Amino acid sequence: MTKFQAGHVLGTAAALVLPVGLLAHKGLAPLFVTAAVVLLALDVARGRRFPAVPAVVSVLLAGLTALAAASALWSMTPGETLKTVLSLGATFLGGVVI
Repeated sequence: MTKFQAGHVLGTAAALVLPVGLLAHKGLAPLFVTAAVVLLALDVARGRRFPAVPAVVSVLLAGLTALAAASALWSMTPGETLKTVLSLGATFLGGVVI
């Protein structure tokens, strides 16, 4: 019996991108976040140590997220803008994890 591998998670996420993108395009961010969380859980369960994220990458992603949050001040729909900021932040975090 094979162990549950990171490739299984990535393959499943890749197979679901097209149907989710076509049927519920706003479901792509939760799909990406779910894949990142499962991959993180797999790595933690195996005792993997994570390398530090370069400071430049951290500052850039934090700055982009802060700019997106600040744009809620002049947005016509600030509630929707803040929802988008959460999705953007989760996507950045998932990208760093993956």
